Parts: sequence; C-alpha cells; structure tokens
Amino acid sequence: MLSLLRHLSIKVQILALVAIPIIALVCFIFVQLSQTLHSISSAEILKEQIRISEQLSALVHEMQKERGMSAGFLASKGKKFASELQAQRLLTDKAHKNLSDLFAQSKDLPQSYQAQLNQGLESVSKITQIRTMADDSLSSHSNVTPQVVGYYTTTIAFLLDSVLESTKLIHDATLAKSMVAYVNFLYAKERAGLERATANGIFASNVVPNDTNYNKFVSLIAEQEAFMKLFVSLASQESLDFYFNAIKIQALLKCKKCERYFIQSDIAGILVWRQKSGLILLQ
Repeated sequence: MLSLLRHLSIKVQILALVAIPIIALVCFIFVQLSQTLHSISSAEILKEQIRISEQLSALVHEMQKERGMSAGFLASKGKKFASELQAQRLLTDKAHKNLSDLFAQSKDLPQSYQAQLNQGLESVSKITQIRTMADDSLSSHSNVTPQVVGYYTTTIAFLLDSVLESTKLIHDATLAKSMVAYVNFLYAKERAGLERATANGIFASNVVPNDTNYNKFVSLIAEQEAFMKLFVSLASQESLDFYFNAIKIQALLKCKKCERYFIQSDIAGILVWRQKSGLILLQ
C-alpha cells in the first residue's frame, strides 16, 4: 500500500489518506443507521404487540366473567344469572370485535405470534355454538356444564399463551422481565376466574361441594399463589406498589372470607353471609 502511494503525486497521496478514514466513517454510519432502523422497526412491532395484549386481556376478562355466569346459570337450571349472562355475552362480543379489528390492522407481526393468536381467535369464533348448547340444555335436561366451562377455559388458555409467546420477541432484558411478570399475573387471574366459576356453580346449586369440586377449588387457590409469587419476584417496584394497594379493597377481603367458608364446606354459612354482605362474585 505504501509503495503504491510513493509513486503517486503528493496531492493524490493526501486525498487517498483522507479518503480511507472517510470511507471507514461512512461504513460505520451505515451500520449504525441500519441498527437504528432495525431498532425502530422492532419498537413499532413491540408497540403493536402491547396494544394487542391490552385488547386480548380485555377479551379474556370478559370471557372469564361469562364462564363464571354460565356455570351458575347451568347449575341453577336457568333460574339464576339469566339476564346477567345475556348482558355479559354482549360485552364479550364487543371485546372480541375490538381485538379482531386491531389484529387485522396489524402488520409485520412475527409468524409464531400470529399463529398462536389465530388459534385463540378461531376458538373464540365458536362461542355462539357453545352459548346455544348452554341455552338448549335447559329444555333437553342434559348436563353440558363440563363442555361449556371447558370451552371457555381452553380458549382463554390459547389467548394467554399468545401473550407468553410475545415475551420471546422482546430483546430488552428489563422489558422482557416485566412482560414475564405480567404473563404470570394473567395466569394467576385465570386461576381466580376458574375458582369463581367453580364456586358460582356450587353456590347456584346450594349444595355442599363434592370431593372433586373441593379438591379442584383448593388446587386453584394453590396455583394462584404460585403464579403470584412469580409475579412478585419479577415485577417492577411501581407495579408491586400498585398491586399491594389494590388488594386492600373490601371486595377482595370478602372473597377471601368466602374462600375460608368454602374450604370449611360451610355452604349454609356462605349463603347467609352472602345475603348479609351483598357480595356478588361476578366482577
């Protein structure tokens, strides 16, 4: 290289020496620009995923409520929760439409994430058949509670698993940790929803829980606690402060009292206490 430069004029040598660092600088800028554009693109995709996760969580919440009401409706042979269930179905449909519309507008989402979410949305689309099955069972006197509750539980699991899938796409360690904490919170909430559906069915039938329902109820409480421990260990201090303030509300304290009655299999105590407290385990 130096021997070549010696045969060139001073002017050309100076230009060559100046050009080398300039070319290197241009290459460096190009690499940095590419990385920046990639980061911007990733950030936009992440923003879309977060918006979808928000709408997905809203749909899961409405389906959890519909599951609990459906369990009470079927256990009471349609004598309880009839009007509440009809209103809740409309809320579920609205949340379903909001999520479907947002998902249809989203672009460049990773294939694995799209596939998982599509599986959940395809399952949600069958909800009309399940509702018809539940309504028709009152006249046919068939026991469809396991199929109905099972449908909601399976569908909700598909939806929540899509949120879990999205955590694999986050490269920022702090953000990924917060997202995993959020997913564990959603799984804990789902166990609480299953607990509500189990309890609603028993409350509506006014009978002492059998061993199967009792063991299921206790198991769901244990699973909730396990997921909440993971949430507490991973969540940010800001999230923890909000959570610990939120769980001080009276409604939650009443639910904990109801859990104790249930574990003691004191259904009579539950019914009397509910009448006095005015607690409705649907929210």
